[in-house]
Amino acid sequence: MAGCGCGCGCGCGSLGCGVTIALNANNILMANVRFPFSSSLANPPLSLKLANCTFDRASLIAYQTGGGFGLNATNCIFSNITNTSGGVTFAGAYNGFYRSAQQFGAAQSIVTNSPFQSVGAGNYYLTAASGFTNAGTTTGIPPWLQTDLRRRARTARPRPPFRFAALPNDMGRSPP
Repeated sequence: MAGCGCGCGCGCGSLGCGVTIALNANNILMANVRFPFSSSLANPPLSLKLANCTFDRASLIAYQTGGGFGLNATNCIFSNITNTSGGVTFAGAYNGFYRSAQQFGAAQSIVTNSPFQSVGAGNYYLTAASGFTNAGTTTGIPPWLQTDLRRRARTARPRPPFRFAALPNDMGRSPP
């Protein structure tokens, strides 16, 4: 925030220019992060817009010690969130929740079994039975993100095991 030119002038880092700081986070995965979002700004308010994000094993979704903090999430999964986030205004739609103390927004999907499965080295593939696959909305989701998500697999499709192939005698040798 340094250099925005709207501080109080005392060097404390306080911003008092009457603006809202707005951040967008798209298609992210945060696992084992105690506070995925934390703010201690007294001023100005912070607005966070999330789209198609996954959060697993956090103490709080957001930690707030200062002024206003608004979080709007669409098509996100909140899993194993152990506590509610005080001082944060939550909104959004089409979010999925599994063992989450904080649930919010319209068109919620709450499941009692883990929506994730492990495939290879990846631990966050959605199960076919999760109910989260193709359950969201495209309203308000940037077109570039929609295109990127269509290119990616929504559920795990295990690849066949890697096999070594025998090389012909003239391959794999250093040139003379």
